[in-house]
Amino acid sequence: MNKRVWLVLFALVSGGLTACGGGSSSSSGSIGDGGGSGGTTVTTNISGFVSYDSVPHTAVTHGLSYADTVEKPVRGATVQLLNGSGGVLDESFTDNNGNYLLEAPANTQVRVRVRAESISTGTASWDVSVRDNTSGKALYVLQGDLINSGTSDSVRDLHAASGWSLSANDYTGERAAAPFAILDTVYSSLQSFVAVDANINFPALQVLWSEDNIPQDGELTAGEIGTSFFTSDGNAIYLLGAKDSDTDEFDSHVIAHEWGHYFEANLSRSDSIGGSHTLTAALDMRLAFGEGWGNALSAMVLEDPLYVDSGGPAQALGFAIDVEDNVYSPEGWFNEGSVQSILYDIYDGSSDGSDNLNMGLDEIYAVLTSSSYINSELFTSIHLFIDTFKTANPSVASSIDALAAAQSITVDDAMGSTETNANGVSELLPIYTELNQGGTVQVCMVNDFGNDNKLGTHRYVLLPNVAGGSHTLTVARASGALATDPDFYLYRRGVYVTKSEDSVSDIESWSNTLTSGDYIMDVYDFENNDVCYNVSWN
Repeated sequence: MNKRVWLVLFALVSGGLTACGGGSSSSSGSIGDGGGSGGTTVTTNISGFVSYDSVPHTAVTHGLSYADTVEKPVRGATVQLLNGSGGVLDESFTDNNGNYLLEAPANTQVRVRVRAESISTGTASWDVSVRDNTSGKALYVLQGDLINSGTSDSVRDLHAASGWSLSANDYTGERAAAPFAILDTVYSSLQSFVAVDANINFPALQVLWSEDNIPQDGELTAGEIGTSFFTSDGNAIYLLGAKDSDTDEFDSHVIAHEWGHYFEANLSRSDSIGGSHTLTAALDMRLAFGEGWGNALSAMVLEDPLYVDSGGPAQALGFAIDVEDNVYSPEGWFNEGSVQSILYDIYDGSSDGSDNLNMGLDEIYAVLTSSSYINSELFTSIHLFIDTFKTANPSVASSIDALAAAQSITVDDAMGSTETNANGVSELLPIYTELNQGGTVQVCMVNDFGNDNKLGTHRYVLLPNVAGGSHTLTVARASGALATDPDFYLYRRGVYVTKSEDSVSDIESWSNTLTSGDYIMDVYDFENNDVCYNVSWN
């Protein structure tokens, strides 16, 4: 590890401090000589401004433009005053302008430390920290020099530099700004929701970033994270940091997108099955809704519909998505572009095409956190969202229908039972197939649009009014490919109940007890075959 002078970016680990490099900056203040007398404790105030380098994107390549770096305040971060041995003498936080105020004992060697975390225990609460997954999840901090507090009030400003050298066209200093740029995007995201719900309670979140996080799958503790992603356990986001390949610390929309998954999983509901996705893909509807929500939310909380992601040599390349765009192919309930278009058009105040709505984040938040949405027996989808939204806001139902119709989506109920858009494969409708006890229904899988998480690879079978007791579910090949491997998952209100994944060809059978209620079977073929199955419930 390298230890730098002036300000140093540290990673805090259990049992002490370990230096992990830092950005060059300045720390200034007035140093006095006097002291206390007559047994009276003399104190002095230390205040200052905390900032970080924010690197914007170019309008042409959408890569990072280090020449246009701007200084931004570090907002809502924990600030501590330490003595020479590292003990905490006082603690506060930066305000929305990056300012802080601490009280120090006079004539004492002290330093100011800023932690890459934001914590609130008030009416609205949150706990966000930016940590190094390649160093035991150590917390990033920025701290100044050890300087005598004197007897007069003093000012100590701290700045986290990007570490980029324009002349070398490379990182030559420590990337101290990265954790604070990440923290600021998350802070913007959560503040957007605090504005609509002053009593909101966010579960703790760790954002794991390292310059060693590379786009290669493998060991997370070694930085082999594959891509920036939100973890399925609901409490962490991993972000890429590999220079000359893919870095995301300054890609605010990417960060806000992943935070959107965190919001969905912790304060709303997410049934997404994850995996690769693009704006031109026909996806499993659960994935399409989750990714469309992430893109739309990033535009909402950042107040910028242009989603930009940088990468390549010197981070000079990239791509952009205009979330305001309403033209996607294939359009429909299975396309994340269609989903993001509808969600953002509900939110924004711009009128274009079939969009004449300006609902803001309030009503979207109300729907996503409503009991009827979270506790629905159906999977999360654009149909479930729109049906719940129209029920809560009947005065705009026709306008919502117009937005959906513009994306070739029909929503008359949460099941999408009147949906006619099958993307050219009629076997994929209806979206849900209802199976009553003692009966048999047929569902067909297709691989026309790809494997695993694409449209047609998973089919949904509703089991209504299941009575508590023993049940047998069977999936057997009816036609299509030979030597198939049917499997299924069983869910109740989006919560995983059980699965059946035997490797016996052409049939899958499960027998066990279930509690009473409604269930959904997620039926699929492990080999992604084109095949039709008979599904029976006895």
